[in-house]
Amino acid sequence: MLSGGLVWTGVLLLSIHFNVFATDNLRLPDTRAMAAGGNGVIESSLFNPALVAFSARRSAGFHYFNKYNIKELGTLTGSFQYPNSVLPVAVGIASFGYDAYRESMLHLSAAKRLNERWAAGIAVHYTVLQTELYEESPARLGVDAGVLYAPADEWLIGLSVLNAPSVSVGDRLAYTGSMADYAMQAGIRWAIMDNLLLTGNMCSGGEQPLRGGMGMEYTVFDQLRLRSGIHTSPLCPSFGAGFEAGSFGLDVAAVYHPVLGISTGVGLSFYF
Repeated sequence: MLSGGLVWTGVLLLSIHFNVFATDNLRLPDTRAMAAGGNGVIESSLFNPALVAFSARRSAGFHYFNKYNIKELGTLTGSFQYPNSVLPVAVGIASFGYDAYRESMLHLSAAKRLNERWAAGIAVHYTVLQTELYEESPARLGVDAGVLYAPADEWLIGLSVLNAPSVSVGDRLAYTGSMADYAMQAGIRWAIMDNLLLTGNMCSGGEQPLRGGMGMEYTVFDQLRLRSGIHTSPLCPSFGAGFEAGSFGLDVAAVYHPVLGISTGVGLSFYF
């Protein structure tokens, strides 16, 4: 077994250099999007705050994603979305790591439907790093902005800018590969058939290379959906399924990394 110091070192290195789908360890697409290529910009308010205005139902959910089946690399997220005619809002929380190294984030989003085709949103997030290396906890405050455009009922196009700006809070500079620089994301969703969705996305920013992904969701029947996708940098295929019964939804996902192996995710949602 690895000693505590070696485990911590491994966690830190992996967290900085092997981000699979997102700009950081805390901002991960939900389980549905993870299974279909990681298109968070049209699936999650953590990536595009304008999505709250396009949400059809109020919802609360929890998602857990475990990288490479290493428990120290698990990310737990919770979300609450409240779409309404006045000011749609959403709250998100996320936690990554374990006792010796933990990142936590609180994310607040608000959006506005500009007309039947356009929506815009803005979000503020506060991220804290807790580690045995520091007596205090470095923190960052950041802002996101996003827009959505639906040129037709079958199409949805999203664009967002993350961490612009992002500044340290307190005396200690808080910046790691997980508290990322700015990033720009673009995504598209096409309902090619009544029971088939196709998605695509691209992301660029900071020191990370241009990367993208594509995916599909096939509705077998109203309660069962099958998903698959692929994401670059490196090339990682994904697959999963979603089950819905009444007001509850259950999603599962798996992502294969060519070097590090399988990562898995599970999500539970409640709609009201």
